[in-house]
Amino acid sequence: MKIAFCTDGIFPLSIGGMQKHSYNLVKHLAQLGVWIDLYYFIPQDKENILLFSEEEMKYINPIIVDYPKIRKIPGGYLLSEYLYSRNIFAALKKQSKTDFIYAQGFTSWNFPKKFKNRTKIGLNLHGFEMFQMSALLTENYKKKLLQIPAESSIKKAEYIFSFGEKFVQLLESIHIPKSKQIVFFNGIDQNWLKKDSITNQKITTLLFVGRYETRKGIEILNQSIKQLIREQIDFRFLFAGSIPQDKQIADSNIQYLGLISTEEKIMEIYGKSDILVVPSLSEGMPTVILEAMAQGLAVIATDVGAVRAMVSPENGILIQPGNYKELEISIKNMISLSTEEIKLKKQNSLNKVAQHFTWTQIAQKHIDFFQSI
Repeated sequence: MKIAFCTDGIFPLSIGGMQKHSYNLVKHLAQLGVWIDLYYFIPQDKENILLFSEEEMKYINPIIVDYPKIRKIPGGYLLSEYLYSRNIFAALKKQSKTDFIYAQGFTSWNFPKKFKNRTKIGLNLHGFEMFQMSALLTENYKKKLLQIPAESSIKKAEYIFSFGEKFVQLLESIHIPKSKQIVFFNGIDQNWLKKDSITNQKITTLLFVGRYETRKGIEILNQSIKQLIREQIDFRFLFAGSIPQDKQIADSNIQYLGLISTEEKIMEIYGKSDILVVPSLSEGMPTVILEAMAQGLAVIATDVGAVRAMVSPENGILIQPGNYKELEISIKNMISLSTEEIKLKKQNSLNKVAQHFTWTQIAQKHIDFFQSI
């Protein structure tokens, strides 16, 4: 079996949930003997490095595609994506026929409609954020623009991949029938599973991992943290990711660690934390939650996307998006748990990931699907 895998960047050359998903799915499909033409680009500030092991590379044919970066004009990002899709298709035509095309994001946007008669396309738009309205008018305008490539790509695909129940309902609301939808969860590499025993930090330590972006809920989280400081609650909070200086809170209980790009370093940070906080306004199925659970962290997260598939009362707290007071109360409730109660939630996180969300399991389900069509 041979598939063409088209992605908008790949980890660790590009940072993001989609990029990490691409890396892990390709890696584990190759480990299971699937031949892959991998289409991706290398950012201008990065070097071409070996992304996979020698054994995995026996099954992976890396095809580097030029990404035209046009960002200094209105709509520059969309134009870049459109041209990138065209470049992918040009490269795709030069390769021998594949059994299936797996398209991440907008990579199949500029594929001609007639091409789908040659090879079936499966599209993964991850969080489908462009179809989820925001309270901010500017955000809604941006999302309306993103619906253009999303809708064009959807029309060209035989299958739409999603992460679960909420996405099935969302896709039906935009007239995509269940027969066209394929549900596959996100996954985590086996080597992420914590091997030593679960322990708690001396002072309950909370963690946010991610970049600064409105939909990630940083402003809401900051409101909650400021109130906890005013009430002199005993806690520590770590931020891993690029957070602008003017969005940082100056307090001895809070530490900003900056952008973390290596697995070893982020694992080390998880090891210094007890609770992951994910206050996002919209999401797909965040890899960061699976990583934290695999490292034995409890989770406080908003009930968006496929988050409820990972977070439940057994291992954390689900809250409604955009409610800083509910977030504040949830943090207080977690901090107030006994040592054994918080330890149990952390252990439950680890157990749940090991049982349901390893990449070997997820990759095999993809193979079963490819072979069934």
